[in-house]
Amino acid sequence: MTRFSKSEVNFASKSRKQVLKGDYIKGNITMKNKSTNTEIPSNVKEESCEALKDETWKIKSKLHKKRMYKCCVPLCLSYGPEENFIPFPSFDSQQRLDWINKIPRRNWVICHNTVICRNHFTQNGIYTACEDPIVPKCAPTVFPDAPLFSNLEYKYRKIDPGMLQTSPSYTLPETFGDLERLPNFEDFIFNFFMLKSNYKEKLNNEIDADRWHAHESANYVLFYQLDIFNYAPSISVSILINENMKVVVSLDGIVMDPLDYTRHIPVNGTITHWNQLRNMMWDFGRESKKKEEAQELLAEKVADNVDIEKI
Repeated sequence: MTRFSKSEVNFASKSRKQVLKGDYIKGNITMKNKSTNTEIPSNVKEESCEALKDETWKIKSKLHKKRMYKCCVPLCLSYGPEENFIPFPSFDSQQRLDWINKIPRRNWVICHNTVICRNHFTQNGIYTACEDPIVPKCAPTVFPDAPLFSNLEYKYRKIDPGMLQTSPSYTLPETFGDLERLPNFEDFIFNFFMLKSNYKEKLNNEIDADRWHAHESANYVLFYQLDIFNYAPSISVSILINENMKVVVSLDGIVMDPLDYTRHIPVNGTITHWNQLRNMMWDFGRESKKKEEAQELLAEKVADNVDIEKI
């Protein structure tokens, strides 16, 4: 690598007007120095400027590396500079939607950095068509290694399938036989009829201590807590179990995501043990000083034939 002194760099960077004035020195040669009235040869000046330009270009090229892109098609390994890819149409929304529908990928969002490699287009003038908006529209159609599943399954393909299975400790016996021989027989809730028949006995402590209430229907059992909102009774927390033993938890009228209470029941949302229901009551139950007052207001509503589901 060629090294230049400070005086050489300063000399090459000055304008032609300043150089002709003879105010700067390159080595021992003066550009039209007032005392000696000598001039530097033009070929030396040009070589110095060209060498300095080359060094400057090398430094800039190192600082500004080309950005690398990756194809948005699943399982496509294309990776390289921008010229190997085609960006999504930015002005034609209909053409952009056509591209999105044809690419084997679902539930995704494109941005200005989303690109697709040229390998997914046919060779009959596709490059010109994609770069020139005047030429008839084109779309990617070549997907030799496209997955047969959605991108959601592709994203979570490494998750252990056992995570989505019910734990053996919460699985009902396949054959009922002599159930009393099961080690935790008394904790099982085998069906909806058993839930309706035994919840008052099994949850007696929780209902008394935490002020939980229960409402039965032909298709579900609702456990709830009361509070006062706008001088009227309202359900602050509710745990609904339907006839299929599926659980729905609501907080202040907002239904929770089933994945938020998988610490109590399996991911399939089915309750099978009394202990699961007790833990949910302890976890989601709230302490309110107005529970007794809310109960009195609720009794008045019930006396007026107001349906509990509308509270």
